[in-house]
Parts: sequence; structure tokens; C-alpha cells
Amino acid sequence: MTSPAHLTQRARPGAVPRGRRLAAATAVLLTVAVAVALAALAGCGGPDHLEGKVVAVDDTGKGDRPLAGGWVAVFEDDALLGFLSGAGIDVPSTGDLPYVGGRVLHDDVTSAGGSLASIDADGTFALTATGRHTVCRLVEAPQVDVLKGCAVVDLPAKGRLQLSVGAAGLRATLDD
Repeated sequence: MTSPAHLTQRARPGAVPRGRRLAAATAVLLTVAVAVALAALAGCGGPDHLEGKVVAVDDTGKGDRPLAGGWVAVFEDDALLGFLSGAGIDVPSTGDLPYVGGRVLHDDVTSAGGSLASIDADGTFALTATGRHTVCRLVEAPQVDVLKGCAVVDLPAKGRLQLSVGAAGLRATLDD
């Protein structure tokens, strides 16, 4: 006589049931698939960005030194005028742009359509903007920031941008 109890096999003591083995194998395969997909994305480099550094240029031959803290404000060409007038700063001639200065608020930057990138303790920052832009250096001060020069530059998708501060005002140079 055969009964349903005789047709099912009993699991060995300590053995993992077949359903759980299948679930565990599926979990491992999914984990591997996600890891492979993430590795493929990392290989693409993620979003493009331009690495930058702010340095003080020393004309006495002591060498450049990083300038820590503050922000780099980035504007499209047509937004710079709105930023300066919104902050109550007279619009300089092109030759005086590296020396432009005044007290500003972060809201002045963002309301003019600009963006801010923080400068870390090593003087480095990262930008994602590309094309012709005006970059300005902002230094922290109590309750406001101080604008310390601007430069017009064509920003590539990747590379290095150096903002130099010295007797010539703020200068922007690109390294590939």
C-alpha cells in the first residue's frame, strides 16, 4: 500500500530544504549581478567633473600655496551681470574683472542662476559646469562672503582648473 506519507522523502537532520537552497542561490546570483552592474557604471567614470585648486601666487619665488575655504561661484555669461547688480556691485570693465570685489550673500549667487562649489581645506573643489562661464572666488566673512575676483573661462567636461590669486587678481588656467 502506498500512502502520500510514503511518497515524500524525509529531510536528513541538519540538511537545508530544497526551497531554501534555491532562495539562497537566487540571492547570490542577484548580488553578483548588482556588483557587475555597479562595476560597469564605475568603469564609465560616472558624471563628468572638472577638478580645481585655488592657489596664492607668490611673486617672490617662495612658490604657490593652496588657499583653503570659501566657495567658487559659477555663472553663465548672461547671469554675471544679474549677480553683480543684485549684490549692489558696480559692473567692472573686462580688464577689471579679476579684481572685482564686494560683499555678497549665497542667495545673490543662486538667485542670479549661479551655482556654488565649496573649497576644501586643501584648496580643492569640483565643478560640473561645461562651456563658457565666469568663475568667481568668494571668501568667508561674518554674516556675508567677500567676492575676490572673477575670470571668464571655457570649462571642459574633464580636466584640471587652477584659480590663481595674486597681484594680477584672479586668473583661471586649464590643464588637460
